[in-house]
Amino acid sequence: MTEFIYIYLFLKIRICNTGIHGDVHKEMADCPEKQFVQSLLKATGSAAFMETEEVSWLTSWILGISFGSVYEDTEDCLLIADITGRIMSRFEQLTGIRAPRPEDMFVKLYSHIRPAYYRLLYGIPILNPLTEKVKQEYKDLYQIVARAVNPASRLAQKKFPEDEIAYLTMHFAALYEGMHPSVQDTRQQALILCRNGIGSSAILHSVLTELFPELEFETADSLEHWSGHKQPDIIFAARSLTRIPETGIPVVTVSPVMDEQEKLLVLREVNSLLGQEAGIPSVDMILSVIRRCCRIQKEEELRHALSALFARKDPVFQTKEEGLLSMMDPGLIRTHVQCETRPEAVRIAYAPLQERGMITEEYIRRTIAGMDLAGPYVVIAPHTALLHTAAEHGARQQGLSLTVFETPVVFGSPENDPVKYAYALSVPQGTPSHLTAMAGLLKLLEDPGFADICDTHDPRRIWDSICLHMM
Repeated sequence: MTEFIYIYLFLKIRICNTGIHGDVHKEMADCPEKQFVQSLLKATGSAAFMETEEVSWLTSWILGISFGSVYEDTEDCLLIADITGRIMSRFEQLTGIRAPRPEDMFVKLYSHIRPAYYRLLYGIPILNPLTEKVKQEYKDLYQIVARAVNPASRLAQKKFPEDEIAYLTMHFAALYEGMHPSVQDTRQQALILCRNGIGSSAILHSVLTELFPELEFETADSLEHWSGHKQPDIIFAARSLTRIPETGIPVVTVSPVMDEQEKLLVLREVNSLLGQEAGIPSVDMILSVIRRCCRIQKEEELRHALSALFARKDPVFQTKEEGLLSMMDPGLIRTHVQCETRPEAVRIAYAPLQERGMITEEYIRRTIAGMDLAGPYVVIAPHTALLHTAAEHGARQQGLSLTVFETPVVFGSPENDPVKYAYALSVPQGTPSHLTAMAGLLKLLEDPGFADICDTHDPRRIWDSICLHMM
């Protein structure tokens, strides 16, 4: 509210002195935000000198800082829902990740997309103080989200700025981290205070849950608004809060996006405040890191081994994902492939993975059935398909194959047919580390020279080119 009052006073003086210079050149349709502006102008005695165009411009600012609710029946709800759905669908196409609770994800994204759309439409500036940090800590995810918003950018006829993409990346990061929750121990209660928005709160909740699986977390925007029945043992307050609550409960100030060094400092501080030995990661925390990078075949056996190993209290390990080269090898590249129909093309493209036991027959059938039902969702770029379906349908081992068809195959995508290059993806549940590989693949596909190399139908040259791009 303080921020809004400041913005309103600033804009009011600017309009009185210089007029408006925005992109609103006609009267805006009636909406709750416009009604609010009209009542505000009347209450402040400004209605007499505000013209229709200026009222619309002020309304656009209110739309740009408002909270979008999917449950509110507004004239733009279908448009915003379409944009939100396009972004979610594109993200799934590019990563093979399906939200475990798509309805919840849709509601959260909608709340941010609605004001973002009007910021784009009317040229309203936005500042995200976490943009550079998000680009650094979630580099691969940021690159994928930047590509996922392209259909929405075309619909809005404007390009998403980096600050908007960073906010959306935080939403997807919260979803991505939350797909593999750690086991929680409810003996101690923790409260997260964050006013940065849904994306920041969600990603902070996810990071802290991973750092401290022994704590049970709740989130609120202020201590006054917290409705918990049990007093928390510790409070995590986002750095954006201007006033840290005065309470006898220990308070730790944190950033919504933390690098490994910051995580370790927070870990030590919290363990010290709670009377634990500082800087010691739990077995659950280590297992969570391992799940990101590889498939665990014997988790209980690994848990016991780690429990014995970390009895020595070694420091936190840092991991590095290997990317595209960890999922592919020359044996997964097939060329000079002949087929005529889409189902036949899908089966042939999946064959290298199936031969190695990376996927099951059901996984192939589900992909074919999914396209019969929902259309060619796997076609992600001109002449290029990324075959995938939900992991629970038979993804056994992480892998990515490439099939180059001798004669391109029609998949039913008006924009990108026919398909000449079919990538087949398998990512089992609990192995989300393939985001780095997908970011690398997207960069590869954007190089027109790589398509020329694929057209040589020489698997060794194709593999050498992939390795060269990943250097």
